[in-house]
Amino acid sequence: MSYRLVRKVPLRENRRKYSNGTPNMSTTPQATRVGTASAKPMSLVSPSLRERVREATRQVESEIILEVLEQNRWNRRRTAQALRISYRLLMYKMKSCNLRDENVGQRAATR
Repeated sequence: MSYRLVRKVPLRENRRKYSNGTPNMSTTPQATRVGTASAKPMSLVSPSLRERVREATRQVESEIILEVLEQNRWNRRRTAQALRISYRLLMYKMKSCNLRDENVGQRAATR
């Protein structure tokens, strides 16, 4: 087996420069950090697409989990089987969606 040496070449993004010779700040990690001086205050920044998608996913998941829990009379083992996920994953999702509180169980019992 023969091994050949590979010459390391900097990435194209790292080699970009503006016409005046300063590095392109859009590709440097400092420009994307929240704590930098160029970042806007968090109160003025709208949620990113990623955050919006995560929140929408959490909301849909919680509705689905709540519906299946009610169908199975809050039997979590049967609910996990019906959703085809592990019991542990159901517990994590219930915790992240705040479905493990007693008030959610009481709301379902009064319906």
